[in-house]
Amino acid sequence: MFFISPLPATLCAISAASLGYYLSKVNKRLIGPHSLDEVLSDEELAASRESWRKIDMLKAIPSRCTCEGYVVIGGSGFVGSYIVQLLLLRKETSIRIIDANPPAAAVLSNPSVSFVKVDITSRQALREALQAPFALTGKPANVVYHTAAVIRFWERAEYCKDATWAVNVEGTRNVLEIVKELPGQPILVYTSTADLCLAEPDSWFSLRRSATKVPVYSDNTSPGSFHESRMYTRSKYAAEQLVIAADKASTSVKHGIIRPGYAIVGLNDPMIHQLIRSGPQVPFFDGGWASTAVAVWDVAAAHLLMEDALRERPQEVRADPFLVTGKCEPWSYAKMRNTLKILCEPPLELVALPPLAMLLTAHAVEIMLWTRYHSLATVFAILRMKHKPALVPKWLGQTRNLQPAMMTYMREFILDDSRARKVLGYVSLCFYVLFPRHSPHLLGTDLNGLLQRSYTKLSLSIDCKEELHCRA
Repeated sequence: MFFISPLPATLCAISAASLGYYLSKVNKRLIGPHSLDEVLSDEELAASRESWRKIDMLKAIPSRCTCEGYVVIGGSGFVGSYIVQLLLLRKETSIRIIDANPPAAAVLSNPSVSFVKVDITSRQALREALQAPFALTGKPANVVYHTAAVIRFWERAEYCKDATWAVNVEGTRNVLEIVKELPGQPILVYTSTADLCLAEPDSWFSLRRSATKVPVYSDNTSPGSFHESRMYTRSKYAAEQLVIAADKASTSVKHGIIRPGYAIVGLNDPMIHQLIRSGPQVPFFDGGWASTAVAVWDVAAAHLLMEDALRERPQEVRADPFLVTGKCEPWSYAKMRNTLKILCEPPLELVALPPLAMLLTAHAVEIMLWTRYHSLATVFAILRMKHKPALVPKWLGQTRNLQPAMMTYMREFILDDSRARKVLGYVSLCFYVLFPRHSPHLLGTDLNGLLQRSYTKLSLSIDCKEELHCRA
């Protein structure tokens, strides 16, 4: 007669119960501290609208024209295009955009702006574009803003490195090498990221969430190591180190670093604008979290303030990163989306997804992509094919974004940019508000026209803050 011990069954039951308890704690941490029902009141919208009317961006920047030659690398992109607009606002007349893509036609039609299509990973092509003299000054650029970057925020695996590193690190290396060849005492302002101030969250093991103590990050905080960070963050850290090293070795070039964050909002931003374009159904799983946002106009203004500081008092700011953020209280992602939901016509349909399930799915997507790439790489090597497999298959679409690295923003924190306010004179004038049927004219008709975009179902208009103008 055989005796079957109950021990294995007991162990299985205990293990299952422990796993269930653990996953429930993970899910609770991922939900976030804010209610999913938050929405901006009519009074809040009205107050924001009234305050917004008083914004004058010339008060946020050194307003006097310098008559220098300006190059904006990445000037067709998000932050770079707003730097160009602020330079035009203060009547600069020699502005060259260097980018892989052309700027908006309205920008190119301005006689003060020229465009050179360049891949910054090509040092010779970049050299020719940077060293070419301006028609009005007869000299090359004296001020270079380097905003160009590849932002693949969903990747962290080592095999994805080249896709980000080529532009963000090697491209920056090329910029630094060529700028030091420019005559005189040129100024370079580099756009970094607030990611470099933040500690990486651990979705699986950081199970406690304080209801009262929210961490504060500033220029004096650093996680110390970025080896486990997403590839974008790692690349920006490596590029920052190149800028700092270049300044230490330079006898002529003055280098400045701006770290904007956390979310940058404005036309074509990845948070609000892309959310509207993805409608009418908008899935979400991060509604319980909030983060400080900064309007792209403020970010652009910080760059111009850094340029001025490098010219007037370089010893206080050169090669020293400065964090800049917005002035508003953080909105939860649920509050933002719920407000959009009622403002847009037809209304957005919000679909709440369980965060734990999405985290598990994110890991599954990452594992699938890793397995696919390395399997194909082995086949390509056997067949002696010269090129490498694509990192992401086309059929995956936007699902590629659903990877663990993307979820690093699901945390609560405060950014302290008091040092930039004290040393640079940075003042956040802008904020973002959401309301329909209101057309801004803060920067004049011409510049405001650059921000107008029409769509079939809705139109979006953004100026000096994030304003969403939605109509049928």
